[in-house]
Amino acid sequence: MFLYGDPMENFAIAVMVPNKEAIEEIGRKKNIAGTFEELCKNKEVRTELLNNLNAFTKKEGLQGFEQAKNVYLDPQPFLTKSILTHTMKIQRHEAKKVFKKELEDMYKEGMLGGAEKK
Repeated sequence: MFLYGDPMENFAIAVMVPNKEAIEEIGRKKNIAGTFEELCKNKEVRTELLNNLNAFTKKEGLQGFEQAKNVYLDPQPFLTKSILTHTMKIQRHEAKKVFKKELEDMYKEGMLGGAEKK
């Protein structure tokens, strides 16, 4: 997961490579059909995953401003994007370049439903 906060915006967003089985399970529970790639793009699936993530992070003590309010689900591993160091740590400056359009699109879309403004 890559959490990003634009200093000109008032909330954080995230790029995640989700677990395929978890996304497919959300699709089944929500009665949403599609391929893994289609489910990753589905707003209802994205919202459910984000709500689950934020419920966990809240329980772990993260404040609202530390939690993502929108998420992009990338079906391709970060390893395929050349944004990881040789020790598998994300290079934030490279990730920001690679996901520039997705980051901009999430801020244009705004907060996903259920993501409370704090």
